[in-house]
Amino acid sequence: YNRNLFKKSINTKLKNKEDFTIICVLIDGLGYINEKFGLPSGNNILKQIVNLLLSFNKNFNVFRISNRQFAIVIPDKKNHTQVCDEIVERFKRPFKLENINVYVNMSVYLCYMFNTENVCTINDVFDIIDYSLSEATQIKKNSIVFASADVLEKRRREIEITRAISNAISNRSFQVYYQPIYSLEDKCYTNIEALVRLFDDTLGFIPPDEFIAIAEKNGDILAIGEIVLEKVCGFIEQYHPEESGIKAIHVNLSVVQCMQENIYLRLMRIIDKYNIPHGLIDFEITESTADNTSEHLGRIMTDFGKKGIHFSLDDYGTGYSNQSNLMKYPYSIVKLDKSMVWACDTNPKAFISLKYTVAMIKDLEMSVLAEGIETEKQKEFLKEIGCEFFQGFYFSRPVPAEEVVEIIKRNKIKGEEK
Repeated sequence: YNRNLFKKSINTKLKNKEDFTIICVLIDGLGYINEKFGLPSGNNILKQIVNLLLSFNKNFNVFRISNRQFAIVIPDKKNHTQVCDEIVERFKRPFKLENINVYVNMSVYLCYMFNTENVCTINDVFDIIDYSLSEATQIKKNSIVFASADVLEKRRREIEITRAISNAISNRSFQVYYQPIYSLEDKCYTNIEALVRLFDDTLGFIPPDEFIAIAEKNGDILAIGEIVLEKVCGFIEQYHPEESGIKAIHVNLSVVQCMQENIYLRLMRIIDKYNIPHGLIDFEITESTADNTSEHLGRIMTDFGKKGIHFSLDDYGTGYSNQSNLMKYPYSIVKLDKSMVWACDTNPKAFISLKYTVAMIKDLEMSVLAEGIETEKQKEFLKEIGCEFFQGFYFSRPVPAEEVVEIIKRNKIKGEEK
């Protein structure tokens, strides 16, 4: 059956409050099959997949709801996970093409859901399917996601956050908070990190980890990045932090921004609009950004470097730290992720690892900044192993512009206040 009949069938079940289960199947790799073996071969494999889906039970209805998606609708709420397992197992074996077993580059993702009180419309069903399958593709090949009302709530939350982001872009209402960075050598704050914040009239404060991930997915991060840079330039123009000893303000660049061919021109246009001394800007990128934009990043860093703008590596130590990034790119500062710092509180081996990591970075002639400093004890052991810069709640939380100016002028360290 087709998508239209699927919609009618589910609408009827929802209206009559019938029990049902849906197993939605997303096939990945069909385009490769059609290109490599021809459309008839692709159709042949589709028929084999459909025959598999039809083979489980005569009471199950099978629908093709898009080019790559099929749905099995089961008229009860019993446990049918065995069906999911059998589908996944089938994709681990070769398919037949012209009586020859062929191992083809295909994978399958499944969304397993049953009706709940929170599912009211066919749009709710599609939202759950789309969101669940999107999550499944991020996990691993041949994976199964068990959908629930929570998925629908996540989807609705994402839609609301997307709306909040759009409004904030239109109104340029993103706020920039600033967290000072302490220099051990200078015994004062010499750098500041600019951090974007989103406050919405309906949703209130939206955590950066939540809205930035959504903005990166839908492309809004480009506009957000430029708004933040412009607000930072406005901050410099208004408060002249360099007169209080600030040597650089760190501004985060996302992987999406670094993929843009014209990123250098777009950002330099903003900086020069405010006549900002170029050396006051330090762009921060993460290891994942460096990995995903390696071909483009070197050129970007060279272009900005000619203008006196430096780059720092953020969150070093998360995931799989790639030392080749340190050797390949001329970072001014390497920022150790807070997880490395916190692990030292309870794990002696983590301390040894961190000590040699700091030594290696310094031997590569880059400065070391430790993030997440919350206690005097952490500050002291990081000082002992050679960290040059410190950032964290021990010194100051991220604060609005006027507050960070006051902190810098008075060289206030929150952890030392009585």
